[in-house]
Amino acid sequence: MGGVNAVPALFLCGCALHAVGYIESSDDGVELLHGNGRTTPLVLVGDEAEPVAKLDGWLLDMDGQRRIDGAMRVRSWRAIEGPHGVSAWVGPVQSFGSRVGIYDRTSQAVYTVDEESSVRLRGLPGALVAAEAWVTGPQAIYVIHLVILDP
Repeated sequence: MGGVNAVPALFLCGCALHAVGYIESSDDGVELLHGNGRTTPLVLVGDEAEPVAKLDGWLLDMDGQRRIDGAMRVRSWRAIEGPHGVSAWVGPVQSFGSRVGIYDRTSQAVYTVDEESSVRLRGLPGALVAAEAWVTGPQAIYVIHLVILDP
């Protein structure tokens, strides 16, 4: 008898979903634009998922659950590239001495930022940011686009 009750639970919870696409934010909500032109509405609940709404135009790799209405409830995500097609780094701001960097969540390494970005980020230790940047040297990046993801 327990197996009969398990079937409705599957439809309510949804299945695991992995997707890659561009974020589209509008007044109507946030959607993921897939390579084939199809869109999937996103449900952004919790501290991990909420920053996605601020990444309009960014290419993300996401994991979550498909809901019965076709939307994807986001559980985790990783930025691949920013809106200009340049590599992305996401993580908290870290200051050490006169240098400022970003602890990248994907590579688990600190990347120091250029002087102009350093001035902007110096007063935000620990803030979650997304940077679209070029590599300029070992563990060093030149930021061309920056989004502060903390509220």
